[in-house]
Amino acid sequence: MNDIPLKIANPWVEGTRVFNAAKEAAGIPVRQAEVNAEGLGGLVGQGLHLPTIQQSIVESPFEGFPMRTLLTLLSTPTNNSVMIPKEQGSRNAVVTRVAEGAEIPLNFAPYEGIQCTTYKIGEGFIVSSELQRYQQARFIEQKMRHLAFKMKHTENVDIITVIGAAVPAANVVAAGGISLGQDGTQFVLAGTIGQYDILNAKRLLRTNFKGNTSGLVLLVNAVGEGQLNRLPMYKSLNQYGSPLYKLGFREPIEGCQVITSEDVPAGTAYMIATDPLSYPTGQYTPVGYFIESRPMETTTYLRPDLDGYMVYAVHEYTPCITFAEGIVQITYSGSS
Repeated sequence: MNDIPLKIANPWVEGTRVFNAAKEAAGIPVRQAEVNAEGLGGLVGQGLHLPTIQQSIVESPFEGFPMRTLLTLLSTPTNNSVMIPKEQGSRNAVVTRVAEGAEIPLNFAPYEGIQCTTYKIGEGFIVSSELQRYQQARFIEQKMRHLAFKMKHTENVDIITVIGAAVPAANVVAAGGISLGQDGTQFVLAGTIGQYDILNAKRLLRTNFKGNTSGLVLLVNAVGEGQLNRLPMYKSLNQYGSPLYKLGFREPIEGCQVITSEDVPAGTAYMIATDPLSYPTGQYTPVGYFIESRPMETTTYLRPDLDGYMVYAVHEYTPCITFAEGIVQITYSGSS
């Protein structure tokens, strides 16, 4: 069998380069400092020979949708704790009439502070001298890619967990599976998401002044997506006005962009107003922030005692919900 020569002149440089490539594949921005790190000097390694049969490795897939896009990004590189001010005015407040010559009353909306503190996640692995020398270059690359995607997935799970915990009790819709047929007759698919459930979720957002269609996301898992696809008013061309799929993407329904992610818990769907300016008056009301004090970065250390080197990756962040009324949870019991 013919071998393909692959030279790695510097394990630190190659490790950083491959990890940066994995981050880019996962949709994670690469800082310039990390790019510059690829040019650092270091240990000169041995030439590697990669057998043709090991061109690629079958990897374990992770969920691909970046949950951080549901929130407003806030970078705090000099501080791991942020106090976010929130207005506590009444939504029903009006200005009183003032008689001629009477004193004009003074008033202001009080504020509260929402304290958000980032936390650190991290993991690493060892690259042994044997792994470098004996035709294992693809395995080193796969370890780095897997770690990048694993950390990205951890971020996703943290965000959806915070979103689910923040939903007010009044913003939970228990799916009744009721929909309106083309002939004006109601029909029920028990235990599933129905047309009325989606409309009730939108009504709750509108009650909280977040009912504009701009930036609305309906977040479901594969089961929830399957239930939506059964509804004829969101599927058939003669009712919906367009086919179910267009260029491979699910068309929006009721003004909501449908996003499928297996990180969404079973029996749950979320309708989220992701646009901070989706108030009809244009007031700034972000549902929450993804606060990042230290972007994901990698560090490599030589370990002569282990006859190899260690690769570590760390990330400091926290998801923080600031306006939970902009989230509606739809619960259902159907498993298909």
